Amino acid sequence: MSKESEPVNITDKSILPAFSGENLSLLEDLYASYRKDTLSVDSEWRALFSAYESNRDSFSLSGSPVVSQTVAPTGTLELSRVELLLNTYRNYGHYAAGIDPLGMRMPERTWLKKSIESFSPEELKKSVTHVAFGTSSLEKLISMFERIYCDTIGLEISHLDKQAEKSWFYKQVESDSFFSVPETSIQKQIFLDLIKAEYFEKFSGNKFPGKKRFSLEGGESLIVLLNSLLREAEFSSAEGVVLGMAHRGRLNVLANVLEKPLSKIFAEFNENFDPATPDYSDVKYHLGYSAIRKLSETKNLKVTLMFNPSHLEAVHPVVNGSVRARQTLAKDTLRNKYYGIVIHGDAAFAGQGVVAEALNLSKVEGFSTGGTIHIVLNNQIGFTTDPSDSRGGPHATDPARGYHVPVIHVNGDDAEAVYKAALLAIRYRHTFHKDIVIDLVVYRKLGHNETDEPSFTQPFLYKIIKKHPGALAGYEKILKERGNSDEFITLAKEKYQKELKNGLHDQREQDVKMEVDTMKGNWSSIHNSNKISVIPSKMELKELGRTLVQFPDGFKLHPKLERYYTTREQMVQEKKPLDWAAAESLALAGLLKDKFWVRFSGQDVSRGTFSHRHAVLADYNTGTKFSPFENITERGVEFVNSPLSEFAVLGYEFGYSLVDPYGLVIWEAQFGDFANGAQVIFDQFISSAEQKWHRKSALTMLLPHGYEGQGPEHSSARLERFLQMASQENMRIVNLTTPAQYFHALRRQMVLHDRKPLLVFTPKSLLRYTESFSELKDFYNDGFLPVIWDRLLNPKRVIFCSGKIYYDIQKVRDEKNLVHVSLVRVEQLYPFPEVELKQVINQYSNATEFVWAQEEPENMGANSYIRDQLIKLIPERAGLSVVSRPSSAVPAEGIYKLHEKEQNRIVKESLGVRV
Repeated sequence: MSKESEPVNITDKSILPAFSGENLSLLEDLYASYRKDTLSVDSEWRALFSAYESNRDSFSLSGSPVVSQTVAPTGTLELSRVELLLNTYRNYGHYAAGIDPLGMRMPERTWLKKSIESFSPEELKKSVTHVAFGTSSLEKLISMFERIYCDTIGLEISHLDKQAEKSWFYKQVESDSFFSVPETSIQKQIFLDLIKAEYFEKFSGNKFPGKKRFSLEGGESLIVLLNSLLREAEFSSAEGVVLGMAHRGRLNVLANVLEKPLSKIFAEFNENFDPATPDYSDVKYHLGYSAIRKLSETKNLKVTLMFNPSHLEAVHPVVNGSVRARQTLAKDTLRNKYYGIVIHGDAAFAGQGVVAEALNLSKVEGFSTGGTIHIVLNNQIGFTTDPSDSRGGPHATDPARGYHVPVIHVNGDDAEAVYKAALLAIRYRHTFHKDIVIDLVVYRKLGHNETDEPSFTQPFLYKIIKKHPGALAGYEKILKERGNSDEFITLAKEKYQKELKNGLHDQREQDVKMEVDTMKGNWSSIHNSNKISVIPSKMELKELGRTLVQFPDGFKLHPKLERYYTTREQMVQEKKPLDWAAAESLALAGLLKDKFWVRFSGQDVSRGTFSHRHAVLADYNTGTKFSPFENITERGVEFVNSPLSEFAVLGYEFGYSLVDPYGLVIWEAQFGDFANGAQVIFDQFISSAEQKWHRKSALTMLLPHGYEGQGPEHSSARLERFLQMASQENMRIVNLTTPAQYFHALRRQMVLHDRKPLLVFTPKSLLRYTESFSELKDFYNDGFLPVIWDRLLNPKRVIFCSGKIYYDIQKVRDEKNLVHVSLVRVEQLYPFPEVELKQVINQYSNATEFVWAQEEPENMGANSYIRDQLIKLIPERAGLSVVSRPSSAVPAEGIYKLHEKEQNRIVKESLGVRV
């Protein structure tokens, strides 16, 4: 770089020439707005304002806040003033851009107006040289910048923290090519996309009146945008794209982007399902689909549209998790082979907190996918809510600013601008491997659904919409002006109309049935897998244990961890019983050895919330990281400490778990109590995905649970909520009492052919409670035991319980030598172990008292679920009593003395001992 082109240091007062007159007045106005928080600026503008603030009286200016060196001075026209003007366009042009197809959004031109008016008419006629446009008058250069930054595309990048990215955008748009008309083949493709988008909706509305379809009418250019993004993949290394979107326009996307057969879509309109197939439990505009798009003779692209519930933004992290898993399996370290596209609604993008969580994840290495392309399908209304009531800022995309994500605002009625926005977005993504947002500003021609009347709340808006011609009509007019024949236009319309008619005819005549697209690819072979034995041998376990206590030469453990790993080595050599962390390590190591892969994420999982895991170690002298699992496979277990997020992280891991059945994905809540921060993912995806969408997952969730007097937020993982969701064998729910049981529960996630989500209510105090530890023989002699019981002869009292409370009751029973009391641990709560419990109860034919004991309040925990199940098995003469905390609005006491008192009462009442 020559000295003349080096950026100017604006804080160096020695090089600042005199600066006065109207330009200084403009600077004062900008500074005043900045101080009032009504002006958003980048770091270089902030530095300028800081210098101005510290020395206003003698302040002078050189260069511009963003010194791009795109113009050179000519004659007496100062470079600094021109750069300031051009940067005003670059930074604030998007506020003045004509991005509203209805023309209702008033452009904000205050800063542009002031910048332009700072030049006299004579100065506007003077020459200036732009690096791309050459020499012209300043007036003409302003005109070109108006077209670039204030026409139907508004570029919002001033908030980016990397100057290289801003300069890249300037180079892309400040060029003659940005003004050029797309080649003829592209024009025709855009026109065909618009025809298909509009005609699909018209045909569906006419043939299926009254049926909900959440029409894309008013936003047809979404099809242009998506197809433009996918076609660009022909010139890249992309092999697959994962899409996520809510219901609006979903059927249109399925038909005209994924090219799902029209006959199958019409079968869904007619609800023509096959009674012999599993239940279809979701509506047509929530279903997913995968297809191979043929982009050219030599290029195919796999496109997957993820299923989605009505919780609009919940699919966002699910898509990203799916993309990351595909990249990992393909060894796509550059993150170019697979990427995600997420389509948002304007009200949802601004209003849903998971958007911010997921945008933050994109910046974290353990969750990055190399950039997601976000499309905000901006209908300029949320259900019936005006933008002024649904967000606090001028743009629906304002949340993206906080994460330094660039935004391209584009008028959806300008189809060629939409095409250019697509190219700009995907090229940015592949250049910088970061997220980018396209704000596709359109409108909603109908109400929230086809039966809704929008003019009740927006009468003026819908009068304008009713008269508005739409994107197809506007582009058809442009093509005719460019000389395209009426014959081409007519034939294009007739061809797609024929396809629609043929699709409906085929559905009716061939009786085409609904079909859920799932269990293909990697999942098609899962039921034929015979990879490993259920239980490893003693020798295998010992060898794994030895491997997990080996460290690289010169690696220095923390002194306290030296004792920790010495104890671990004694455990696997049968000199001491194994604790919970040792059992977990053996389970994961065994799966790695058997050619499965493991991903383990959550807050502080590397060490463990309770400082019990220590799976990733730091050299005491250098801080270098090492995991003993790397001794087994090069990849080891992928331990990922996550941001402080439950909703987005759990959604991400669920998406990750869907890609390959031969991997165990584990998510651990820091405390199980915080799982309710991810309740949408539990409710809408994990518990219901198999029934709604026929998608299976072995996602394993660890929820620390147990009453140790730590208060309402550190006691209960809300076991009752998960049991309420349990039905049709949709998941496995366990509350375990020994490390060996934990070992087998994790291992069977991969050993069993039928993949199910697993919820493990993991202990806290038991992690170091030696009475709960397991002998090595418990790992290789038995598999998982749904029920564990005392084999006492003729007990009078039988206590059923689950989890940590067992040890509290056992301790008092043994101390008091209550030999007439037997304890039965229900280790697996769901699916309910009816056969095993029935066998146990049959052994207690002389028992007269049966008790269900739990730590939780009576209205929480497993009580309401398990009581009805047990009563069916217990002799009628005996009945079943329940001992618990009283029904309560909170899970636990906040005062330790009260906790201790209640815990003692529960134990003694369970045993029938006087309290």
